[in-house]
Amino acid sequence: MVDAGAVAAVPAGAAALTPVTAVSYALGSGAYVPEWSKGQELIQYLAQLDGLEYAVVDRDGAVTGLLRQSAVLAALTGKGAGAGKRMFGQNR
Repeated sequence: MVDAGAVAAVPAGAAALTPVTAVSYALGSGAYVPEWSKGQELIQYLAQLDGLEYAVVDRDGAVTGLLRQSAVLAALTGKGAGAGKRMFGQNR
């Protein structure tokens, strides 16, 4: 995952020489969610995973989006509606 804050902190003159690994981090082990997961099945699946962000994958294993735990919680609780909407947007 590329960290937008880390990218913004790179001086313009150093951007071309900065490796992507310097401004990114790995998702947790096994942090992927099949894009067809929903409802209680999704909640139970996420409860077994480490981390706060998950790659959303299609049936071929290609990444189609990013799901954040905060978006799931917002959708479940109705708090932070903006975060919940991102979960159901174009990429998920």
